[in-house]
Amino acid sequence: MLPAMNDAFSRFVAPARPPVSWWRPVAALVCMVVVSIIGSVLVPAIAAAVQGITGPMSLERIFAQGAVALATLHRPVSVLLLLGTFVFWFCAVLAATCLFHKRGLRSLTGPWPGRRVMAVTSGIIVILAIGAAGSAVLADRPAQNMRFATWLGYMPVALPLLLIQVTAEELIFRGYLLQELAVRYQAPLVWWVLPAAVFGLVHYQGETFGSNAWLIVGFAFFMGLVLADITVRTGSLLPAVILHFANNFVAMMLVALDGTVTGLSLFISDIHVSDETAVRGHLLQGLAVAGVLYAFWLAWHWRCAGLHGRPAPHKSASDIDKKQP
Repeated sequence: MLPAMNDAFSRFVAPARPPVSWWRPVAALVCMVVVSIIGSVLVPAIAAAVQGITGPMSLERIFAQGAVALATLHRPVSVLLLLGTFVFWFCAVLAATCLFHKRGLRSLTGPWPGRRVMAVTSGIIVILAIGAAGSAVLADRPAQNMRFATWLGYMPVALPLLLIQVTAEELIFRGYLLQELAVRYQAPLVWWVLPAAVFGLVHYQGETFGSNAWLIVGFAFFMGLVLADITVRTGSLLPAVILHFANNFVAMMLVALDGTVTGLSLFISDIHVSDETAVRGHLLQGLAVAGVLYAFWLAWHWRCAGLHGRPAPHKSASDIDKKQP
């Protein structure tokens, strides 16, 4: 069933309505790209400095050495640098929204969740705790990657950077893009599916996953649909941020797939990314688990809706606007 515009979602997209013009989102997206390019220069330079490179620092040498540092994602510092690149994306979406739409962070995240949404969010936390424990148990004989004390020592830096990463992605895909499309098109296939499709495509990693690269895209696409649906139903970006954070924490910092981003993971699965058959089974299992957890979340949401009163019937954005003076 496709998500429909409801009162909570109408309030969530309301800041994007005045004025609805095409040049503003185009200029905002260009601004985001420019800031990301600046980040792509600065982060390799930082990576090169961390490696202790001396001598003439040409751009070519900076990128070459920085690429090596970022490619060796079995090192904790490299993973921290990778997560650090999302600081620029976070700043980019805020700067673009402020400059071209004259609105701030709150307009992208929606209102702070009320009692009912907090009840649903609590359900998400419980579900994700079960999912995290299940991932650790279902992984094929995971090997310990680093001592617990060492791993714990990295967390005060790694967790805030991970939060910035997932928040930046949510602000862009489930915040900015979803809002800008929803105020222009009534069809959910546009504002629900299109951002999820772009979200899936940016996760394409042909060199790493080989024939499974498009399966990764499909998994990310499915997660994009789920996160968008949660945002629509709650009228807030916070539940999606929590779900996204927990998913990335499990995949990057709890039990990582061997040959991927393992620098900050406590355990590493004995499945290597080069074993495409085993990886395919691992991904399909993860997709099935995600589907079950999403169904459980929907059941929790409907239960909370029943406890606190059913939401108002779904209405179009124009119907909501007619009520406003």
